[in-house]
Amino acid sequence: MRLLIVCVAVASAVAFELRDRRDVCDNVDCRAGRECVVSQGVAHCQCVQSCPERYAPVCGSDGTSYDNHCLLHRHACLSGEHIKVTNKGFCKTVKQVKKKPEKKEDIAVCYSTQRDALLLVVGKHWQATLADQPWHVSGMTYRESLWGRFFTCDADKDNYLNSDELLNCTLGAFFMARPEQDEELTRALCVDAIVDVADTNRDWRLDFEEFTTMLSPDFRPAHKLCSLDGKKYNDGEDVHVDGNHCICAVGSWVCTSPDTTSKDTNKKKFGLQDFSDTDDDYNDLDDDDYDLSSENNEDYVIDEDEDEEYLEELFDDLLDKLRKHRKQQQHHNRL
Repeated sequence: MRLLIVCVAVASAVAFELRDRRDVCDNVDCRAGRECVVSQGVAHCQCVQSCPERYAPVCGSDGTSYDNHCLLHRHACLSGEHIKVTNKGFCKTVKQVKKKPEKKEDIAVCYSTQRDALLLVVGKHWQATLADQPWHVSGMTYRESLWGRFFTCDADKDNYLNSDELLNCTLGAFFMARPEQDEELTRALCVDAIVDVADTNRDWRLDFEEFTTMLSPDFRPAHKLCSLDGKKYNDGEDVHVDGNHCICAVGSWVCTSPDTTSKDTNKKKFGLQDFSDTDDDYNDLDDDDYDLSSENNEDYVIDEDEDEEYLEELFDDLLDKLRKHRKQQQHHNRL
């Protein structure tokens, strides 16, 4: 009997609590995804604990598909995001079209670090292959070995080396351009830069003294800065002026231009240094100027398969040159 009375009392208390809760929440309007709860006699809205298992897919403005409206609004409540229904059913997948990056025109240049690296590698390569040369004589001095190189590279035998002759004579030395650079063209530009930095009398060719100085162990190529409007720029820095993209390389501005007229104008404006005997820009070298095919190389490089008679003539001529130099030792004492 007592148990029955307790059960009735509990049931009555729960009923009164539910009725009081309904009475308090009657005047509370909760937004979608929320429900009214009473805490210590005070009604307030909170995110719904669960949603009915009703399958009616909708697509939210956040790009996510939900099984029903309740789940969409519940997620919006829990995340604090403003999410609305964009359409019934699952969200449609929108194919993303990847925009192709704008192709940036690469300017053909040789940087100071590349010039210096090539010069260093050439010197090491020539030292490593010295004993293999047909003109090599045991006990010859370093200066005499340089004369052997100079005489071999001097294809037209005018006692001067131009860029083409030096290029063809250094093809055996390792060189690696940057990924965005054309290796053959960059090598040619770096040879141009080497000749430019060693050419003290500015005749765009190297005599034997300039050649020897260039390959001396203590030779350090000058590092020049580029100037524009009173500001200095380091090697590799670029600027954009009047639609032209210009890069500082070995102390000179190398620019792309929309047309020939602009190119000539910019050349004067930025003070570009010419690396040719003509009016061509430093960055306008054509592949034809540096044809590295085996057909053209035969005119400049001594081939291992050349006939023995030619090598004997070359060797005799070289020995005559060496004897003359040794007689003039008092003039050439910088060994």
